[in-house]
This record gives sequence, structure tokens and C-alpha cells, in this order.
Amino acid sequence: MPRPFPRTRLGMFRGAWIAAEVVLLGLLIGSTGALAAIRDRWDLMNRTPESRGAQVYQVSCAGCHGGPAGGTITDQPPKHNANGHTWQHADCELMQMIRDSTTVSVSSRHPLASAMPAFRGRLDDDDIRDVVAYIRTMWTDDQRASQRQLTRERCAG
Repeated sequence: MPRPFPRTRLGMFRGAWIAAEVVLLGLLIGSTGALAAIRDRWDLMNRTPESRGAQVYQVSCAGCHGGPAGGTITDQPPKHNANGHTWQHADCELMQMIRDSTTVSVSSRHPLASAMPAFRGRLDDDDIRDVVAYIRTMWTDDQRASQRQLTRERCAG
């Protein structure tokens, strides 16, 4: 079996040179953060909408709305968990509220006032859809079923 490099000074120097190039290339790529960015992007692409939504929710929503526990149905701002009333709104209404901070009326006589900032331009539609998917994980099975029915009735397409 032939050897990749002959046992000459030139062959040994060539092998050492290639090894040094590989090490330096690894250090260069590692120091620029390129590998971390690729790994982070790969992780983001391969996660579920709920897990991506959880990350966005923690950064953009949890400070005001809280998390999976606590709160009551009358809290302002509303809690999005099973103790709140978010499950009483269809997906399209929740997405509109997040995107535009538009008031969503429970009825024409009882509109919900909103001091929430609009997230248009800060979150894209995929981010908003993922946040709604995450919020659904905080509800009971019955609340999710009821909200799915509302979504079918109120949202086109």
C-alpha cells in the first residue's frame, strides 16, 4: 500500500504543513462565529413552531403577559395561559392583535382596549404564527378544541 507522503524531509514537512493549515482554518472559522451561526440557524430551522414560538414569546411577550402559570381571566394585560381568556379568540384575531395592536371585539358593545405595542416590522408572520402555536400549549385540551372551532368559524382560509 503506497504511503501518502514519502519518508523524506519534504514529505514530513508537507504533512505538518497540511495539519497546520487545517488547525488554522478551524481556528479562523471558529473565531468568526460562523460555526455557531450555522449551528443556531440549523437548530432554528429544525425546531417545532411551538419551540420557536416559546423563544419569541420569552423575548417579546412574557414580560407583560407572564408564562404558563398564574393570572386570572380578568388580568390586564391578559394572561395567555389556561387562566386567561386568550383561548376565546380565533387565530386570525390573535395574529391581528399581535401584528397591529388592533382591538379585538368580543362583541360590538365590549371592545377590548389595548395598550400593547404593534409588532409589525419587529416580528414577521411566521414568528407571530409560532407565538400563537406556543400560546396554545398553555391551554387545556377543551380550550384548544373550543379555540380550533372559533378559528374555523371566524378565519377565512
